[in-house]
Amino acid sequence: MGPLVWWISVCGFGYLGLKLLPLLPVGSTYTGIDSSPLLLEQARSTFAGAPWETEFVPADIRDVPLPDSSFDVAVSHSSLMHLSQPTQGVAEMVRLTRSGGLVIACESNWNGFNAMNHVAELDELAIKDLGFLQRLFARDRKAEGRDGNLGVKMPVLLHKAGLIDVDARVTDAVRCCLPPLDTAEKNARYETLLADGLAGAVGEKKARQMRERFRMRGFSAKEAEEEIRRAQHQAAQFAEYGRDFHIVSPLVMMFSFGRVR
Repeated sequence: MGPLVWWISVCGFGYLGLKLLPLLPVGSTYTGIDSSPLLLEQARSTFAGAPWETEFVPADIRDVPLPDSSFDVAVSHSSLMHLSQPTQGVAEMVRLTRSGGLVIACESNWNGFNAMNHVAELDELAIKDLGFLQRLFARDRKAEGRDGNLGVKMPVLLHKAGLIDVDARVTDAVRCCLPPLDTAEKNARYETLLADGLAGAVGEKKARQMRERFRMRGFSAKEAEEEIRRAQHQAAQFAEYGRDFHIVSPLVMMFSFGRVR
């Protein structure tokens, strides 16, 4: 297998590349693409001294200054969801992939995540207003172009882009955080859940921001206040008892893939 190209609008330090390269044939190379020079510099530092040939290209995912059919594999991770027209990113990935090569996209499903995320002590599955969140995500997409539910749509986009053998898998990763948090691994898992936004603090500034966001998305004042109170209650409970909570958090990320004709 020839080069592996890693596509992501915010590639950070190239974590996925570090995971994939050891699984590929000897001689495989890695190309990281990002529009942020700072993030590309971090990626270069991460790969410094690594045994693989690497290149980092500053570019927009929709317009990469590289020739057609440059790579055997093109991978995106949580990047196409930020495009108002994700088909443009898919088309560029297809253009840069050789005949018979593989195009892979990993994207989120926010509706599914919220429907399955479980905090036992808060009975979150019963009290969370899934209808409100579903409408919010849909209206955010219309206003900002960001689609947090792109994952389940990707097989269709890949098929319409002309790829063959299109298929998909849902990641089986589930973050189970069960007390007591008596090991470094358990504590790290808990902190990751918080960093992912499981129960962020909702002070007055955050509440004002939420009210404005909900107002701009067409929600009533009553709907906005109910959602803010729910978020504040959850944050307060986590601040006091969070490390004793039983949390089951499926990631519900979907990997979709297909081959170039």
